[in-house]
Amino acid sequence: MKTKPAIISIILVAITFITNAQEQPQDYLWTYEGKNKTYELGVYGELSWDYSTLGNDNIGWLGAKAGLVINQRWALGVVGKALGYDKHLSELSPEGDYRLESGYSGMFVEYLQPVGENFKLAFTVTSAQGIALYRYEEEYAEDLPWYEEIIDVETYGVFEPQVAAMVRVKNNWWIEAHASARNTSPVKMMGTDEKIFTKLNAGISVKYGIF
Repeated sequence: MKTKPAIISIILVAITFITNAQEQPQDYLWTYEGKNKTYELGVYGELSWDYSTLGNDNIGWLGAKAGLVINQRWALGVVGKALGYDKHLSELSPEGDYRLESGYSGMFVEYLQPVGENFKLAFTVTSAQGIALYRYEEEYAEDLPWYEEIIDVETYGVFEPQVAAMVRVKNNWWIEAHASARNTSPVKMMGTDEKIFTKLNAGISVKYGIF
């Protein structure tokens, strides 16, 4: 994944979201009558770009997230992130260049703290499962059977706490800044630091939410 096109895409999506926003913001979509109280249910969707490092290189993670929000305070949902790393690698194979690919997906729990109508804080914990692999560049993989295109592959677990601040830009559209600490189980691949993805991250998000 190319880093600059991904960032440009996030910006263009933000502009489109703001331009086409609804006139009046809402804070829930449905209500549910419990035994002792009424629950208000909302939703949100999000696209994000996180900055991190890998050795001496700058990398990014493109993410997508969707959540169900209960009473404007608690959110439960699903999240997925994909590594954006453009570097051509050659250390592990004399046969040709290869690239590192990775991504993870899972569930999150989030607590939202409104600060007025147009500002919220969010505290999130994500639990996910990921996969990492070294794959030959396309020009080197053309003559290989599919099972030889991948040099090494490994799965890993993810535990990622995050803190965020979001500002309403118009109606139900929000811009968010966040920081997280990604912790993973050991990534046991050839010539690779087992904690390759255990990093601090900082990022931005575009969010549409009726919550």
